[in-house]
Amino acid sequence: MQLTGPKPAAWAGQVADLTLVGDIPLANITYAGNHINATSSKNSDGTTTVHIPTSLVNATTVQQVDINLGDSTYSVNMTVFPAATPQKLPEDPVWIEMFESAATGWTSSGWDFDTLDGIVEHNGTEGKQRFSRASGVVAHAQGPGRLTSPPVNLPLGRDYELRFSSHFSGSDAAVSVTFDNSTTVHRMNATESGQVRIPFTPSGPASFAFELKEGSYWLIDDVAVVRPLGNSTGPILETIDIISDIQNIPCNKWMHDSLLPGLAQIGPRATTLVINGDLVGWDGEDSWSSFSKALKPAKSYNHVISTAGNHEMFGKADEETKKRRFLAYTGMGARHNAAQEAGANGVGTIGGAGLWGEHVTASGVPLLWLASERWWQDPSSEPQYVVLSDEQFGFLARRLEYWRARSRTVLLFSHHPLPFSVSGTWTPFESRNFGTDELRFRHLLAANPHAVLVTSHSHWAIEAADQNVDHRPLVGWNSTTPTFNTGATINWYDLGDKEWQGVWKGEKAPTAIRVEVYADRVRFKALRFWNLSTTATVVNTRDVAFPAQGRLTVNAVHSAASRTAPSTGLVATMLVLCFRLLWA
Repeated sequence: MQLTGPKPAAWAGQVADLTLVGDIPLANITYAGNHINATSSKNSDGTTTVHIPTSLVNATTVQQVDINLGDSTYSVNMTVFPAATPQKLPEDPVWIEMFESAATGWTSSGWDFDTLDGIVEHNGTEGKQRFSRASGVVAHAQGPGRLTSPPVNLPLGRDYELRFSSHFSGSDAAVSVTFDNSTTVHRMNATESGQVRIPFTPSGPASFAFELKEGSYWLIDDVAVVRPLGNSTGPILETIDIISDIQNIPCNKWMHDSLLPGLAQIGPRATTLVINGDLVGWDGEDSWSSFSKALKPAKSYNHVISTAGNHEMFGKADEETKKRRFLAYTGMGARHNAAQEAGANGVGTIGGAGLWGEHVTASGVPLLWLASERWWQDPSSEPQYVVLSDEQFGFLARRLEYWRARSRTVLLFSHHPLPFSVSGTWTPFESRNFGTDELRFRHLLAANPHAVLVTSHSHWAIEAADQNVDHRPLVGWNSTTPTFNTGATINWYDLGDKEWQGVWKGEKAPTAIRVEVYADRVRFKALRFWNLSTTATVVNTRDVAFPAQGRLTVNAVHSAASRTAPSTGLVATMLVLCFRLLWA
């Protein structure tokens, strides 16, 4: 018997699915030690999916499912999340259409509704497969058509934004916002996935129309009306720098001579540096020694946090040796082992002794990071780069719950992005990054909308319109996860002539993200250092709001050593740039 689908995960009181190869005696299944009445269904590929009713829990819990096979027992752990409680976040939509069910009140001519896979199957690729923001059912026009929303009643005298995920090819399309016999028209002018934001102040019920002309296609999803975040008026409390994907010679020199000195020139001085994976190109004493020497300019930071990517697992040594070398050369083991939850790891175990963990910055922003615990070695499939133990997953769940209870925004670092999130994650190469852990990781994000996910790995151009997104972790879910990508130090990729992958575009232009912490928000600035200079080009800027109860104070002091139990809400927000596609 073998698990062929994702590790089972579900909300408490709902049904979890367990997909297996083999004969399954339904009468012999126990869940959390009790016999259950499970049902099953046969799949076209010969596998069987068992449907297991879950019990009620008050906190994220890993529970064991046992199948008695007579002479042996097959066991698998299932993650059960507390029943989701919607949280009011600063930029919650006041109206939204996700197209997951009948689009009530909408009128259309020349538009249809289908999943991205269905649209590509029936209409061909032509770039449609690159719509990384697609979530479940999307609206699609192939050639001329018009799609119009029902009138939306909104409180008058307030500023709003119409926001929608867009994937457009062509030169003649427009969005119109109509109210009280007045119409605002936004012309489409970008061909890659992006989130369009159109500001308006209604004087009556508003309706929205999407009109496409001949010779184009257009896909849209998640049409929403949002009250945008205003400008920040307070001082910067703290700054945090994020880099990734250095991968050895010659990029160690680029980091030493360009990237780190360039970041140091940007005021105010950052207190924390996060290196989000792929510090070295491969494991080995020479690789790590060379990287450590190149990192010397980072001594100006109070804290340096390193996460493990996939390249740290390249090389001939066994996995435990590679992990120990990573912890030793980065200092993560020495600095963060003592900061783990009491009882979370055995003393001295490789586990979360810095491989995963938490750090609270001086201004009070929690930083959480995860890491794969083994190297995927199945040559028959795309690599599953992220393999999470129940121990690590439980730690992440407890810490996110802890901060959610305190309305505190958390920056969660993963070297690997989720499929169909940021730019380039529509490729088959990125499709199995989380493998069997993807479903429960998506539930974890859905349960914790105060988390901001920061990823790397793809090397995609940081200028791309989808290098930060409001990612919907589960289809039809009522909140999104602000998700950012760091680009890379070594090189960058972008769209080219290959349908299902990106193409190499250049090097010697490292990238970074500067995070500015304010009392009411965090501001993410995407930076590029062209031609190995020390002068940063600000590519784009985005704000993510703190929930009102979780705002910071100028003189707040938080202990970076205090670590313990549950967490709270936040939302995605952006600076408003009128009538253009944002980097979001």
